[in-house]
Amino acid sequence: MKKTSLFIAALFATSFAMAQNNAKTEQEGNNNVSSTEQTGNNTAITIQSTGATAVVNPSNVSSITQQGSNSARVDQDLRSNFPNGAGHFVEVDQNGAGNDVFVKQEQRGASATIEQLGDGNYAGLTQAGPNDAGVSGGMQAGIRQIGDNNLLSTVNGDGVIGNSTQRAYMQNGTSMAGDKSFLQVDQLGDNNDAGVYLMGRTDASIYQDGDFNSASINSQSQAGGLINIASISQEGGGNTARIDQGPRGSSLLSGNDNGATINQEGDDNTATLSQFGEGNRGIITQESMLNNASLDQTGIDNEASITQDGIGNTATFTQLGNLNEGSILQIGNSNTGTILQTGNGHIGSISQNGMGNSAIVTQNP
Repeated sequence: MKKTSLFIAALFATSFAMAQNNAKTEQEGNNNVSSTEQTGNNTAITIQSTGATAVVNPSNVSSITQQGSNSARVDQDLRSNFPNGAGHFVEVDQNGAGNDVFVKQEQRGASATIEQLGDGNYAGLTQAGPNDAGVSGGMQAGIRQIGDNNLLSTVNGDGVIGNSTQRAYMQNGTSMAGDKSFLQVDQLGDNNDAGVYLMGRTDASIYQDGDFNSASINSQSQAGGLINIASISQEGGGNTARIDQGPRGSSLLSGNDNGATINQEGDDNTATLSQFGEGNRGIITQESMLNNASLDQTGIDNEASITQDGIGNTATFTQLGNLNEGSILQIGNSNTGTILQTGNGHIGSISQNGMGNSAIVTQNP
């Protein structure tokens, strides 16, 4: 009779595993909720820690659903100095085989949703501090990988995307409600790489529809400022895009309120957009193939755009100062355009239509 009771209790366990599955759940404190459901040869680990004074809001909550041969780990840590509770929410869905997810949450109002339907994908995400007791702030992240062998990891200061042992990084400036980061990553093809490092207040998005694309966003700003916006969209194959935003070590510049957009539609295009200062706006648009564009803005309230529609065009745009404006337009093949603006209040443009054109614009104080 006793053996029968134990058998029935096992059937109704909160986290259950069918043949070949491994599930581990550790909970410390109060208000923890966890659910694990596995069908194939999966491994799931959930670790939840809640401070003694925390109350539901939701104060952890995690759910892992896996169907193939996948691996998922969720670490949630809510410190004891949150008298009003708050924090974390994770949902991980994996349908294919060989997928791997690792989510680590330490920020007071973090929230993440990850879905991987293909095979061999990796998504790593850290949502970090600060662990203060201010008004509830938060983060949000939604990652969806439908193809095979896609990667979401971190990126360093040189634009090098991390590997499948590292995680995309998000850290708020404070836990105040208006000082939070948003991240959305969609990888719909195969063998795409995405690297993300956010510190401060940033709205970042990466969209990859194709194969062998590479995209990275490194955005850092001071707490309490206006939000940075960084967006990369890649449709095609073999494209590379990089966005960097920050104060670049200056104590006088916050690195806030910058807006950067890269749109690539075609194959084997390369785009780099750097913004160091405040209130800069930049956009790079590339259509067709083998185009190369670089936009560097250092200062305050600069505006610039690069548009390339053709094959093998090269554009370089540098703004060093404040309140500068300009554009480079290239329609055709093998054109080269360069603009250098040093000082304040300059307006410059290059328009090229045809093949093999070359132009240089230099504006000094």
